[in-house]
Amino acid sequence: RPEPGRATWFSRQNAPTGSADIDWRHGDAAELPVNDAGFDTVLCQQGLQFFPNKPAALGEMYRALVPGGRLALCVWRSIEHSPCNSAAAEALARLVSQDVATRSAAPYSFGDPERLHAHIRGAGFRNIEIREAVVTRRMLPPEISIPGCLQSMPIAPEIAALDEATHAALVKEISDALEGYRDADGLSIPQGTHIALAVK
Repeated sequence: RPEPGRATWFSRQNAPTGSADIDWRHGDAAELPVNDAGFDTVLCQQGLQFFPNKPAALGEMYRALVPGGRLALCVWRSIEHSPCNSAAAEALARLVSQDVATRSAAPYSFGDPERLHAHIRGAGFRNIEIREAVVTRRMLPPEISIPGCLQSMPIAPEIAALDEATHAALVKEISDALEGYRDADGLSIPQGTHIALAVK
């Protein structure tokens, strides 16, 4: 995981040139460092599923918006709509443990659109619309991208503790499962996502 402030630093370093001035702030999603009703729009892209306190985070998004302000967020669909992470979960179940495999799938907790809708409604939002979409994950060749993918999961400590042989077998099994998604640059993998729009 990035050290505190590093994500903000990385964002500043990679901001598009010639863009509008941006006030970068590092804070807790459950306690945003912003004033009440200070924004016309809140965008949360593939973040909500990782927040420990999801209702609090949505409540903060609601608080930050002006009346009539708009929320736009996206979260992944269930893991069967993610070939990469589905392959990883299956390999983890075989080579590590079912518990680790189950925890690796935690970021796919909003696979049910009704659950996502209920969370957003519970924060006070109205006019909620949820759409299904498929985006393409473009990844480096699997021998490079799969180790990094595993380290980005909630089970990174368990991955780091694996012996070399098990780690190598895990990477190979996942890579073999994704063989059909290879292209000239590495891997091109579909990823199911939910896009949610709502109004305060």
